[in-house]
Amino acid sequence: MKLSTGKVAFKMEFDNGETGTIYINPNDRTIQDRIKSFEKNVEEKVRQIDMDKYEKRLGDGLSVDITDIDAIFNLSAENLENLNEKMQVLNDIEKAYNDIVKKEFDEIFKSPVSEVAFKYCEPFDTIVYEENGEEKREIYIMQVLKWLGYELKAYAEKNSSAMDKHIAKYTRK
Repeated sequence: MKLSTGKVAFKMEFDNGETGTIYINPNDRTIQDRIKSFEKNVEEKVRQIDMDKYEKRLGDGLSVDITDIDAIFNLSAENLENLNEKMQVLNDIEKAYNDIVKKEFDEIFKSPVSEVAFKYCEPFDTIVYEENGEEKREIYIMQVLKWLGYELKAYAEKNSSAMDKHIAKYTRK
């Protein structure tokens, strides 16, 4: 006998033409509670990050405006190496944040959905897209959450309609 996990395949279509499949149980009665707790859980885990180790590595911070390309080209080899080390610290901090989000995201759905959802973008990457002729910016995880909301709603509506048809013959009007 095989036990059903109740997981349903949802196809994610990416703008590069590729698709990925995530498997979640849309009928999981506790999924809404986990979704509601997601932000709080992420904030709690982020507070547990040992920022002291990063701050020690950052020292006095960046000594140059990294948006000023001319200034970067004029740095000495020593200063350029120092800048590179500090940029690596900032990348390490961002990775720690992203890893927390991915782990908590997988926990919501009791499935490794982050492997597909964040294959091309990290959760906190800013995405620029066009909507109704307007340029919009959004954090990638917000796009993923909106997409999931639409997919779960469509699934629920489809299944509710099928269930209504099935039980209609047993109910009086």
